[in-house]
Amino acid sequence: MVTRRPLAIALGVLAITAGFGTVARIVFDRLVYVPDPSAARAGVKAPAPAGTVHVLSVSGTVERSSSLGPWAPVATGDQLGAEDSIRTGASSTAELGVGERSRMTVAEASRITLSEGTTATPRFRLARGRIAVDYGEGRERRLRVEDEAGRAVETEQARFGLLATGAMLAVATETGSVTLRAGGAAVNVGAGQQSSARGDLPPARAEPIPSTLLLKLASAAADLDRDDCAAVTGAASPASSIAIDAQPVQLDERGRFAVRVRRRRGQAAALVSITDALGRTAQRAVPCRVTEPQVKDLSVRWKR
Repeated sequence: MVTRRPLAIALGVLAITAGFGTVARIVFDRLVYVPDPSAARAGVKAPAPAGTVHVLSVSGTVERSSSLGPWAPVATGDQLGAEDSIRTGASSTAELGVGERSRMTVAEASRITLSEGTTATPRFRLARGRIAVDYGEGRERRLRVEDEAGRAVETEQARFGLLATGAMLAVATETGSVTLRAGGAAVNVGAGQQSSARGDLPPARAEPIPSTLLLKLASAAADLDRDDCAAVTGAASPASSIAIDAQPVQLDERGRFAVRVRRRRGQAAALVSITDALGRTAQRAVPCRVTEPQVKDLSVRWKR
């Protein structure tokens, strides 16, 4: 009896050890990326996984939120995971590395989220604002960027700009080609072309990117209240965004808009700005209506 117990214990230990060895092999087989310790000791930086999205640089006020967590400042070198968001303030930008050969610049006043995707299909959601993308991963990884309405752009290789206003998604392609999907239809947007999708409608036909920004303005003085600065009407390219005094303005399907601008203390004009998907901008000032009578001549007659 005494001689059999140590043998039984020894056999049990061997069985448990063998079991742990089996479990360990299963876990290790599932690992996708393991840094090479010898490379680390030699001071060589191991390559990042193909699906990595990381922060290359920040300028101004740039914040990050993980899922529904609080917003916190972004630092160069931060790595983004699924459902992590980046937002930029006024006059602020962030540059992201997407994989090994691609870059994405998040322009000012923008918000973008890394959606759940796969290594072969990185996915982003552009809630508002503009991004500039230089994507060169090729056929093995097809990029998809969509807005909150489900309109989306897909590409295997291209350099393009994307603009989201909530009501519209616009794309302008510099090199390569992208596919714009909306309303159950798709259009190919090649190099030097732009297109946009609004509401639930299919994308507009791809057209050459105009050499200049279209912005036509008019000011109507009729039917203005005393507290109004101006009634601004105008037209712009449907694939652009308009803001008056930094407040977004909705365009119709033909790019027309009409806005009554309330007067602020000391305000002399309403500032109208236009931005397209490539990030080109222009500004025009519309003078406020004069509400107080202007005195040109004054004479005083004294009586005795």
